[in-house]
Amino acid sequence: MSPVGGILAEKIVKSFDAPQGEQPMATDEPARAPASEPWWANDPELQEIIRRSNEQLQREIAACAPLPGPQAEPVAENLSPTASLRQLTRIREELDHLQTRYEKAVLTARNAGLSWAQIGTALGVSKQNLHNRFRDQDRAMQRRPVSG
Repeated sequence: MSPVGGILAEKIVKSFDAPQGEQPMATDEPARAPASEPWWANDPELQEIIRRSNEQLQREIAACAPLPGPQAEPVAENLSPTASLRQLTRIREELDHLQTRYEKAVLTARNAGLSWAQIGTALGVSKQNLHNRFRDQDRAMQRRPVSG
């Protein structure tokens, strides 16, 4: 039997079949004067279904509650397209600056006499990678006359 069964199902069906304004009556209930409220407002079977549904809802809400511990920072400001574009621009500028520093550091180390292997070990990259990337700049630095 479904949660809405028995007398309750009969009442629901009769409420749709009854003319407007009439109260449906189940056959096993004594006739009573028309009530000011609809039959379902105080129906015990329906009230029990509502009570059980509310309990189930409360259990499900409790199961979805956030876990105790540190919570993440709100990220609403990060969702703004304008803020995202500004952040991307700043990061790109920082990346360009760091790239320039990286290149200068590699060339300075090379000019100081370190080998590609030594520089590569310090940076965690292969000497071949460094040589391929910086060989033209390295040669240009070696051809410059020493001023002084």
